[in-house]
Amino acid sequence: MTKEKLLLILAYYYPPYADVSGLRASKFAKYLSTTGWTPWVFTVHPSYYREKVSPVPGKNDEDVKIARIPALKIPGKVWLIKMLFPILALLFIIKNRKKINAVFITGSPFHPFLLTLPVTQCLRIPTVLDFRDSWSINHGFDGKKAIKRRQKLSEKALMAIERLAIKYASCVIFATSVLQNEYQQKFNSYSNKFHTITNGFDSDDIKFIAQTDTSNHNQLILAGKFYLYTPEAVESLMIALQNNPSINFVYIGNEHEVVKNVAEANNVFDRVKVFPYMTHRKVLEMIAASGVALMTNGMVNGLGTKIFEYLALGKPVICLVPKGSVLAQEFGGLPSVFISHPPHAPQKIDELLSTAFSVQASCTNVDISSYDRRVLTQKLAELLDTVC
Repeated sequence: MTKEKLLLILAYYYPPYADVSGLRASKFAKYLSTTGWTPWVFTVHPSYYREKVSPVPGKNDEDVKIARIPALKIPGKVWLIKMLFPILALLFIIKNRKKINAVFITGSPFHPFLLTLPVTQCLRIPTVLDFRDSWSINHGFDGKKAIKRRQKLSEKALMAIERLAIKYASCVIFATSVLQNEYQQKFNSYSNKFHTITNGFDSDDIKFIAQTDTSNHNQLILAGKFYLYTPEAVESLMIALQNNPSINFVYIGNEHEVVKNVAEANNVFDRVKVFPYMTHRKVLEMIAASGVALMTNGMVNGLGTKIFEYLALGKPVICLVPKGSVLAQEFGGLPSVFISHPPHAPQKIDELLSTAFSVQASCTNVDISSYDRRVLTQKLAELLDTVC
């Protein structure tokens, strides 16, 4: 019998963190045990996530072993532990090095990526870097505008550090093909290490939620970022709602106050419901009970996670994305996906709503089985087998 191998997953953000940042690592962890690999997660206590904690954490459905940096009661503890995370992780690896067959490091934050040098080069343990987003390139994926002079200096410094991390990594995976291509152009000498494993949907989650679907066919839903990526589209949507009195809009995310204010300013708040963070299961239930889904992304290489769950739940999806978006490349050919590029004028939003709501009945048979988390985790396991 082949002995199972142990993969240590280093993930600062991990459930019950309420944003999508921890979801990718947790879903890999959930299904790795079916591939001959045993996951072991090194992360932090939920108190370091402040208010971004799922209100009802519940039991981890992946049922994996998790080691958490304990909670401290000192000023500035979040900044301190985030900075110390690589050092504490390295000490943990050294202590358990005889058990560990490979180390998986996911960003952000990205500075733990530098552990490839001591872990792979010195301890001789294979390392895999997981780029959910870009590090040195494409500044502003978090919505912050960089100062040009500072940006140039920062990019040079970060690229030098990033090159070192990639040089000693055994394997590098990217959440989108566009992101991989961008890194191949910057670090072409290491492109043989590069692979794409996208985000996806958990068929276990979808199967249960689909059975409880009580659809509100006149409801539009968006879970995630809205104002950050497309501020002009928020008001355009509210104006479009004025012209479509039968449509209700549900927003779930940390921009709920902004969305509420814009809805009130346009006299449509009676048909707009806003919610802060909630459990992933509850979000899926609300998506299942809606007629059409809306999503935005501000980066060309941004794919996110919600598009997979929207489609798996059989929803038409309106996507407000930049030109050249990987989201359009991946899903633009599906009859249930409607792509819109800036500017997002009210008339354009109105037309998209009309089209999307008219095709609800034909969106339940879209085949996205290749994006099942089981399939994607198997791809990761095959890469791990190769580097080990």
